Amino acid sequence: MRVFILIVLAYFLIGCQSSWRQGFRLVEAGALNNTVTVWQILKLTTGNGAQVYNAVLDVSEQTTQLILFSPLGHRMATAISTNGTLSFEKSVPFKLAMAADELLLVMQLCYWPADILRDALQSSDLVLVDGVNGREIYKDENKLASVTYRAGEGWNRTFYFESSDGKQLLIESKRI
Repeated sequence: MRVFILIVLAYFLIGCQSSWRQGFRLVEAGALNNTVTVWQILKLTTGNGAQVYNAVLDVSEQTTQLILFSPLGHRMATAISTNGTLSFEKSVPFKLAMAADELLLVMQLCYWPADILRDALQSSDLVLVDGVNGREIYKDENKLASVTYRAGEGWNRTFYFESSDGKQLLIESKRI
């Protein structure tokens, strides 16, 4: 009986944790008013270990697309956001440590202008704080996520993302 109570308590506590992305919707690609393609190296760390990917982030008037490759260059997965609809397809079976929509939200948090992100957060109780060295998302004065700018500028930059649920992502990018 005690084990059952502990399991129920654990599920309750996990369910009560606030995700940084609750209330943060994907921004339409056209809102950026820019067409760009960026080559990236993604180093994702969670409580389950680390994963490294090469990636291409492609933004056009209609779509935001993130294509993940293995370090050896094999296409692994594609996440596409079009008109508020997200599609995700894996080319090979693997467990991605961060959900596809979460990866796209991190990209938007890193690259999109602050005013566009604030518009996306308008209907939620999340607050975006934009500074010279990075950005943070708060809910009720609790920091849920942060992006720190490490080197470079614009699309040719290194970012470090960290969320309150323990996910960390180092993004090194070059515009192509």
